[in-house]
Order: sequence, then C-alpha cells, then structure tokens
Amino acid sequence: MPPSEDEDATTWMDLVDTAIEEEIRRPDAIELTAEELEVLVPMAFGADVDNAHWRFNGSVTVSVEGLSGGVGEWLRVWMDR
Repeated sequence: MPPSEDEDATTWMDLVDTAIEEEIRRPDAIELTAEELEVLVPMAFGADVDNAHWRFNGSVTVSVEGLSGGVGEWLRVWMDR
C-alpha cells in the first residue's frame, strides 16, 4: 500500500530531528566560512511578519555531543521540569 500524504509529509521539526541525529553521530565538526552572507529571518510565524536581517562574514564551527531524541520529546521534558 503506498504511503499516505500524512506519512510522506516532512515538517521543520522532522528536519531538525534528522539534522541533530546525524550531527550527534558525526565525529567531526562542521565548519562554515562565508563572505557577505545575508539572511532574512522571520521574527514570527505567519504572513506579513517582520524579518531580522542577519549579515555574516567569517567562519563558524559547530560540533554536537550528547544523546539524541526527538525535538518534540525534548520540549516536553523541558516544559515538565
């Protein structure tokens, strides 16, 4: 039986979970180097919202250590504490 649309859908939380899961298993750090990178970041959800204008020149290194678990699971633990 083919997957339903709901089973096939990917949400932002799914993408975050996947990225964190993969990064925890990666032994090396990720390094980003950019020149004059500009990004508009929405300051809220919805249409017609203000954006923060981020500019970046340089390098950043990201490494992740710890246990993996879904973001939704982590949020529930955080809210219940």
